[in-house]
Amino acid sequence: GGSGGGWLTMLALGKHAGEFATGVQVVGIADWYTFLDRADPFVGAYIKGLIGDPVKDRAAYISASPITYIDKINVPLLSIMGKRDIRVPWQQAEQIDKALKARSVTSQVVVYADEGHGFVKHENVLDEMQRTLGWFDRYLKRGPSAARP
Repeated sequence: GGSGGGWLTMLALGKHAGEFATGVQVVGIADWYTFLDRADPFVGAYIKGLIGDPVKDRAAYISASPITYIDKINVPLLSIMGKRDIRVPWQQAEQIDKALKARSVTSQVVVYADEGHGFVKHENVLDEMQRTLGWFDRYLKRGPSAARP
């Protein structure tokens, strides 16, 4: 999934471990707190309007952050981000990647240096599609054992 779908992909992998064989997330939020630290102020204000005050509504932020459930994600995850994304900083994928690799869970991050939130350059759009299809071919077509590192 992309953006909110990327966030939801990571959240589902953690909250519903065992239900999925793999995941691909594009420009998704991993941690609402670190997101707010680096996000464009306008976007940060929008998120605070949706989730609430980060101090008063701490439980909501923690519950809605995929990083909270990182210890339950046990399937390969591909993350694709734009380096120039002012909505969801690419470092969000780095957090998930480091945490998964620390537990020997397959994880890969691809960052397009010349893209923002959603990709517009033809070569990057094509590359994203090919990587996603390749990822699913690798981890879905060979059956459950394919998801093991």
